[in-house]
Amino acid sequence: MHVKDLSKKELTPINNTLQQLRSNFDGLKYSVKFLSDKYDDLLRELHSVNEKHDLQSKNLKKAREELDEAKQHAAEAIQQAEELAQYIRRDCVEIAGIKPTRDLSC
Repeated sequence: MHVKDLSKKELTPINNTLQQLRSNFDGLKYSVKFLSDKYDDLLRELHSVNEKHDLQSKNLKKAREELDEAKQHAAEAIQQAEELAQYIRRDCVEIAGIKPTRDLSC
């Protein structure tokens, strides 16, 4: 029995160390799983944010194109208004009762 007691005495610190290592390993496994789950959540959220960003970019591009088109229509309308105003201001006057002459006709 003396050998058995002696081997128990010698193996006890080794068993304690193994138990601590198992405990540390279990803690590390839990931490890795937790971090992996969080990473997966962040990855899904990142994909969602990227999709929203792409959609917003497309909407912004479309809005800019529509704004440019509206600016062009406004510029054309201003040009037409200026041409109409200039046409209205022309120097040609027709007086009722006086026939236009060949050199002075409107």
